[in-house]
Amino acid sequence: MLLSKDAMADVIESIRADDFYKPAHEKIFDVAVKLYNGGDPVDALTVGAEPAAHR
Repeated sequence: MLLSKDAMADVIESIRADDFYKPAHEKIFDVAVKLYNGGDPVDALTVGAEPAAHR
């Protein structure tokens, strides 16, 4: 999802944060969804810049 701009649109309806095994991956997904829903780009830089991805 962080490598393809179209990936979020493809998976946002079928994947939930609690589908991930590792809590860190759940947080990253939550940040990606927040950015996507806000109309912001979803990539490694924007997700990594969000404070919630580091908690």
